[in-house]
Amino acid sequence: MPEVLRGIVLVVAVAALLVVQVTVAGRLALPGGGPDLVVPAVVTMSFLRGARAGAVIGFIVGLAVDILPPADHVIGEYALVLCLIGFFAGRARERAPGAVLSAAVACAVAAPLLSAGLAALLGDPRAEQAVQVRSWVPLVAYNLLTVPVVVWAVGRALGRERTRVVRRVWRRA
Repeated sequence: MPEVLRGIVLVVAVAALLVVQVTVAGRLALPGGGPDLVVPAVVTMSFLRGARAGAVIGFIVGLAVDILPPADHVIGEYALVLCLIGFFAGRARERAPGAVLSAAVACAVAAPLLSAGLAALLGDPRAEQAVQVRSWVPLVAYNLLTVPVVVWAVGRALGRERTRVVRRVWRRA
C-alpha cells in the first residue's frame, strides 16, 4: 500500500474511532466509566510504525481527544499520556516484535494511572476520585475487554507492518 494511501487510511481510522468513542463508548452507563478505545488503537498504530511515529501519533490523537466536546480536563493532558503510551508501544515493537497484545494490555493498565497522576500534578480537584481503586478497577477491566477487538480491527484496517531490510556491515579490523 503506498504511503499516501496508508496515511489517508490512518486519518480516517482515527476520525472514525474518535466518533465511536464519543458517541457510543463514552455514553455507556457503566459503573466506573466506559471503555477507552483510543489507547489500544494508539498502541496498535504505534506498534505498526515504531517509537518515534508512535509518540507523534499518540500526541496528535491525544490532542484530538482533548479538544472533543465532552472534554472536561486540561487540554494537552491526554495528549501527553497518549504520547508516552505511543512511544512505549513503539519501543516494545523494537524490543519484542511479536508482543503487540501484551504491550496493549500493559498500556491499557498504565494509561488510566498516568492520566490520574498527571491530573493530580496539574491540581485537578477530581484527581482524588480518579486514583481510587473503585474507579480504576472497572476502567481497566473495560479497557482489557476492548483491547483484543480494537487491536484486531486497527491492525486489519491499516494492514501489515512495514518490513525494513536492515543490513549490518561487519568490518574486519
